[in-house]
Amino acid sequence: MIRRYALTPTLDLKKFADHIHMELDEELAGWIAELWRDWLAGLHALVLQAEGQGCAVVWLEETVAGAAEALWGRSPLLGYIADAL
Repeated sequence: MIRRYALTPTLDLKKFADHIHMELDEELAGWIAELWRDWLAGLHALVLQAEGQGCAVVWLEETVAGAAEALWGRSPLLGYIADAL
């Protein structure tokens, strides 16, 4: 059986800032939160189950990877943050 799984992840900006070893000013934090919201639409998950076993498959659409890659061209800092996100 294959079924879609609804993901509702949340972004903890404090933990994210710790993860990337940066302090985030208000403008950068707002940009990250907006990017997170935009990219959530491209996040998908399926649950596969057969004979009592199962696994989850989770992926981001290719457009998200392309957007992150494009940010490296604008700014290494933005590219780094996007890849970490």
